[in-house]
Amino acid sequence: ALLLRNFGNKIIEIVGGRSIHPLTPAVGGFKKAPDQEKIKEILKESSQALSAAVNLAKFFSRLKYPSFERQCNFVALSLPDEYAVYDGLIKTEKEAESISEFMPKIQEFQVKESPAAKRSQFKGESYMVGALARLNLNSKYLSPKAKSVFR
Repeated sequence: ALLLRNFGNKIIEIVGGRSIHPLTPAVGGFKKAPDQEKIKEILKESSQALSAAVNLAKFFSRLKYPSFERQCNFVALSLPDEYAVYDGLIKTEKEAESISEFMPKIQEFQVKESPAAKRSQFKGESYMVGALARLNLNSKYLSPKAKSVFR
C-alpha cells in the first residue's frame, strides 16, 4: 500500500510540480512540461506498482466484509468507445445524455439540520458519483488485467 501511495505521489510531483496541490497542469496542457527523463523513470517503476496494486486487490478480496447493500443510482462520464475520465456524456444505468439534457434532472436542496450544506438528487433519488460509479458504469472499457482484478 505504501509503495502505491509513494508511486502515485511521485507521478503527481513529476507531472504537477509538487505532490500536494500541483501547480503546473493547466486547462489544455501544462504551464511547464514534465521532464522526459523523469517520465521514463515512472514508466520503469510502473510494472512494480502494477504488481503491487494487483496484490493489494487480491488481499482485500480475501477479507470478510459485512453484508451491505444500498440502492442508489450511479452517475459518471461515459464515452462510446473508451473509459471516460475527462469528458463525455453523463451516463446512468439507463441512459447517457449531454450535460445540457442531464442538469435539469438534478434537484439541489438545503439540509434542514445544516443550512450551509446542500444535497442533490437525480430524478428525486440519491445518486453516487466518483471512482466507484465510473467503474460500475464503464467497466467494459477496462484493460483485460484490470477487468480480472475488478471481478
